[in-house]
Amino acid sequence: DTSVKKWGTASAQFDGSDAYLSVPDSSPFNLFANTTDSKTLDFWVNHSTVSSGQVYFMVREAGTDYWFIRHDSPNILLYGKISDSVFINESESAFSNTGAWHHIALVKIADKLGVYVDGTQIIYTTFSTTKDFAAPLIIGSQDGGSDFFDGYMDEVRWSDSNVFDADPNSTPDDTITVPTGASTPDSNTKLLLHMNGANDGTSFPDSSESANRHDITANGDVTNTR
Repeated sequence: DTSVKKWGTASAQFDGSDAYLSVPDSSPFNLFANTTDSKTLDFWVNHSTVSSGQVYFMVREAGTDYWFIRHDSPNILLYGKISDSVFINESESAFSNTGAWHHIALVKIADKLGVYVDGTQIIYTTFSTTKDFAAPLIIGSQDGGSDFFDGYMDEVRWSDSNVFDADPNSTPDDTITVPTGASTPDSNTKLLLHMNGANDGTSFPDSSESANRHDITANGDVTNTR
């Protein structure tokens, strides 16, 4: 279906039952390794269904060391534990509709975190406990075993920079400019998934700068949809 994409020729379709992508552990994905640098994770989603507990991204090093961002309709939840102690737990209303594209950005600036939906900041928090989570980046599921995302995802980008010049605050009332086209990689782009594979294909090449590219593993019934 050529309409089920945001940009380019296709998107990734997740079936809500066993589909997810896995990206090997890499230092650029260490969101909570320090309180000094900047990072941006942004992506587009189009839900087929909405429910509590559809994971967008998760990293788990061990049973008690993990973080994730997920949709708990209508909220988005940013949550994490280190040594079984909660260090991030923020949830705010976002959207509950299906069949529509939404842009989501998770922005880290030093010790500040902001989550933006369709350009508007909805979450703000800070953190002081740091950890280098040595584990793969899972897209569309909790550990590949539950809380599966049901819908389409497009234009996944992870950058070692403040892509949108965001300034998350505690009000929260910051805004960012929502992308109006497919992302172009630069030296700070550490992951870029355009999801432009063949229809019903299972290839999701990383289009970031060549030195940064990762091998993406498709699991379950996750396919390209044109």
